[in-house]
Amino acid sequence: MAKEIRSDEWIKQGIKLFGKNRFAWRFECPKCGGTQSALDFVNVKRFAAGPRLAFLLCKNGALDLKNVPLNQIGCNFNSTTSDLSQVVIVINPKGKKIPVFPFAKK
Repeated sequence: MAKEIRSDEWIKQGIKLFGKNRFAWRFECPKCGGTQSALDFVNVKRFAAGPRLAFLLCKNGALDLKNVPLNQIGCNFNSTTSDLSQVVIVINPKGKKIPVFPFAKK
């Protein structure tokens, strides 16, 4: 079962771990263990959502990367369509549940 957390508590966690700059917050892919931040997605023009993908889609399957370990290349984990028991469910103020990657260990 996925852990559920209110969005205000999730934001507090992110600030405590990585500071106020949300672009610097790091997330871990539940499948391959790769870590990523919004900065990894900022200049990816083929994705309209851009930086918001950092907690939804594994960069190791989405981006052309150099220096990525071979066991991480081609990961296709997506927090909205993959095994939801491996993600965190953030509940926004309107009650909408959003599956996201867990924060990376600092």
